[in-house]
Amino acid sequence: VGETSPIVRIVREAHERVLGAPPRLTTALPAGAFVTDAADISRVGIPAVVYGPCEWRQLPDERARMEDLVQAARVYVRSAVAACRAAR
Repeated sequence: VGETSPIVRIVREAHERVLGAPPRLTTALPAGAFVTDAADISRVGIPAVVYGPCEWRQLPDERARMEDLVQAARVYVRSAVAACRAAR
């Protein structure tokens, strides 16, 4: 999925609205992409975005700050509403 894809635009705009700054974008799947369905979804031609509040790491007792989780939830909600509106 490229940066001009509608789903990328929707998530980027939601992130900017919630966090006040643009997200870091990359077209590479993270090393731990097996923990998402994005690779399989993309493989069959459906645009997919991997978005989350933390860096991709695999460490014992990995944690995320509550504030980061709440902000990510707000981005997810805004993205879902925008995607539903765009589908009409």
